[in-house]
Formats: sequence, C-alpha cells, structure tokens
Amino acid sequence: SWTSFLKSIASYNGDLASLTAPPFILSPVSLTEYSKFWAESTSEFVAPTLEQDPEQRFLKVVRWFIGTLREQYCSRNEKLGSEKKPLNPFLGEVFTGYWDNAEYGRTVLVSEQVSHHPPVTGYAIWNDDNKVQLQGYNGIKASLSTSAISVRQYGHAVLTLDSFGGEKYLITLPALHIEGILFGSPYVELEGKSFIQSTSGYKATIEYSGKGYFSGKKNT
Repeated sequence: SWTSFLKSIASYNGDLASLTAPPFILSPVSLTEYSKFWAESTSEFVAPTLEQDPEQRFLKVVRWFIGTLREQYCSRNEKLGSEKKPLNPFLGEVFTGYWDNAEYGRTVLVSEQVSHHPPVTGYAIWNDDNKVQLQGYNGIKASLSTSAISVRQYGHAVLTLDSFGGEKYLITLPALHIEGILFGSPYVELEGKSFIQSTSGYKATIEYSGKGYFSGKKNT
C-alpha cells in the first residue's frame, strides 16, 4: 500500500495538499483543529500582557511562539508513530474550544475553514481577562521534491495586547518538509526562517535547521 501511494504522489501533477490520501496515512485530526496549538499553554499565551518592560514583553512573545512549535509540527509524529496527512476540512467547517485557568481566566478559540482549494484556515483566539487576542490564517501548498515533500505555509498571525495601546506582533509561518517518505516513517522538519515584528520596534528572526544527511539534529 505504501509503495502504491508513493507511485501515486510521484505521478501527481498539482498541489499535494488537495490529494486524496489512503486511510492508513490519514491523521484523525482536521486542519481546523491545528489552531488550538497556538494557545495550549495559557500561561505562556498571556505572559506578555503581564510584563511592563517592552523588551522583556517582546522576549516573552518569542518564548511563547517557540513553545508552540513542538505541538504544532512534531507532536503528531510522536503520538501516532509517524507523520499523518491532516484531514481536509470542508468549506465552512468550524472548530471551537476554550481553556479555563484559575489564575488566567478563560481563553477562547474559534477556527474556520475559509477556503477548500487551496486549503486555508482562519482563526481567532482571545482572553478577555488579560486583554490579549490572536488572529490569523494559514494555508499550505505541498509538492514532491526528490525524497521529501516540501510544504510552503502562507499566511500570518497577529498578536494584539490591548493593555498596551493595542501593541501588535506580526508573526510569519515557517516552511517545512516531510522526510522519511521512502522508509514509510515520515516526520516533519522545519526549514528556513520566520519572523516576529512588533509595533514597539523589536524584531526577531527564527532560523530552523534539520538533521541533514550526515550531521545535525531534527528540528533545531
């Protein structure tokens, strides 16, 4: 079955994100659910709103963002044994949720599939008790290159801190590739760079590197 699937994607002409995958490679999670990983840690999500110094506030935003990466991109590989293709949501599919925290109040999520081809998910996450909100959208385009699947993410997220005059943080998304295809054990590696730009004047560049052929560690 795996060999047949490899042959099908090798001869497929188009965006692999829209390819119908066999059941054994499908994840039980829809793309609309991935937005929850932005706010899985309530304490890190609201931490910047509790910091008065703008430089330290920016560093806490960076810390929160880096803390979301493992859950967003690597945890599925660990939980399911290998990377699985997310379920393609239908147009208008909605995923909602909330986190109640005794110290930080309630954080709410609303996520909606706003485009089917190409797949694009829009989301909003907010915590009224701490006056913080995140809005954004995420789309993907996938293609096959040699032994890996390359995935370009387009879209961005904007974190807004209302307690500091609506201070905003523009966050771009990293590209990634899926290794281990030929061995039937795929996993995600982030690549390239992503950026965080604040209206307070601070900017961060996050660089991603992978295992490589001869040296290095996955997702560093």
